[in-house]
Amino acid sequence: MIIHRGDEQEIMHVVSHACVHDDLADEAQYRAKLRKVTKIKLTNECQHSWVEWERSFYDAEFFKKIYREGYKMVCFWFDGSWPDAPEFETELLRLYHREWNDVNWMVSGNIIYRDWRPWYPKWHHQCVILNLKKWIEEGCPNLNRIDNRNNRKPGFKVSPEHYHDNYTPMWLKPDRNLNHTPEMETMKMDLKNLDWMIPNAINANCMVINHPESLRKHKRCIYAEENIEQTKNWIMDTEFNETRTPREIVEFGYDLDEDKMELYGFKIQQYQVLYVTNTERVPSRGEHLDEIGFTKMVMPCSGLNQFWHISKDLNTMEEVLWFDFNPYAIAWTKLVLHEWEPGVQSFTEFYRNNIDRVIGDGIISPDCVIYEDYLVERLIEAMGGEEEFTAKMWQIKQLKHTFLQVNAVKQWKTLADAVGSGNRIFLQLTNVWQYESNYLNTRPFEAQINFLSLLSQIQQNNPVVYLTGNTPGGVQCSYTDINSMVDLY
Repeated sequence: MIIHRGDEQEIMHVVSHACVHDDLADEAQYRAKLRKVTKIKLTNECQHSWVEWERSFYDAEFFKKIYREGYKMVCFWFDGSWPDAPEFETELLRLYHREWNDVNWMVSGNIIYRDWRPWYPKWHHQCVILNLKKWIEEGCPNLNRIDNRNNRKPGFKVSPEHYHDNYTPMWLKPDRNLNHTPEMETMKMDLKNLDWMIPNAINANCMVINHPESLRKHKRCIYAEENIEQTKNWIMDTEFNETRTPREIVEFGYDLDEDKMELYGFKIQQYQVLYVTNTERVPSRGEHLDEIGFTKMVMPCSGLNQFWHISKDLNTMEEVLWFDFNPYAIAWTKLVLHEWEPGVQSFTEFYRNNIDRVIGDGIISPDCVIYEDYLVERLIEAMGGEEEFTAKMWQIKQLKHTFLQVNAVKQWKTLADAVGSGNRIFLQLTNVWQYESNYLNTRPFEAQINFLSLLSQIQQNNPVVYLTGNTPGGVQCSYTDINSMVDLY
């Protein structure tokens, strides 16, 4: 068990290796890829903590411990589901502290209850949330089995309103005289799916809440148990993107189920988005690094912040090696360096007049070009203001720039060879090893091994190497001497 501590500590997310879909019991690699996507999403989108368990979802002593540390809720994630944006946590905390503050609830999830079938209510395997405070107050009822003296499922009543159709009630409430038939008593509950949370919460006289739409819209479920063979055909194909043209890759997705579209978007990420500006803040570094005098910088064609890094070592810089697996990102960076005239034309004006020259073939949608005016202004300010920014950009344009279209994860050797030897290297990997695509397009452990191989060869051939970027495990490095990372794994 490894706990990834977030900046905030009210929510503990749980990822388990337990298989909740019987149809996926023999699909270890498929489930591992889905689980990796969930872990990347928890790393990239969430500010609170998460933990990974090998088997069970349930560890009462661990829950008691984190409650004492101040955690309010536990979110259990199932295969093929993940938070889609930071707003998931924001909305969940708003519900907890406001709308649900006066509600006597213990668990929340995607409730499934069909009153025309003799089934006890169950979860749809997406995300289940445990209210730690209420769970503690009710004596920590067992989450993996019925927790009452007569071993019977308690009666309940169902909200008259449903979120869609007539099998997704907004809530369940205790009522020992309603909606409990002998047939329900004989129905099996899914231990792996945490279904026992529902009768145990009702037995404790607590309400069970269905996730409201305000929370649902910030999470995804690909329904991994559906169309397994069709999905495996493209998920497991590690050469999928190399054996098709960009047009064929995009059009392949037109025939997929809507629920699989986000997963497919991760698979073909190199043709999904173009970063003109970055999503993260302008970087920074300690003044002691100015004494190194980097001679070569290696960086992806991703956003304007790369020019900030280059500007810090203009007096010693001999070459910038640009790499990317996205040909559109390379084309845009070349256009900026070759044709933009800083001081004569604003970057914003240049962008608006020229972006269609890069994405005009329609592979990358204009909606998927990441650009914000305020981020350009922020970079200009960080580089000393308009006048100094203009001067530095002209200096940068005069440097030697080499471009390499390469998948750094799969073709690490090509990149390492291009880096060469005898240089003082700044290696900027951003969040390349936290791209979902790199785990959907590689064999098991390949991405992790190649990360170490890349660092190893560059370190062996160059006297100084500093890294900025994420490791496969989600550790974020910022101008880190890679000699200090030998104990990382």
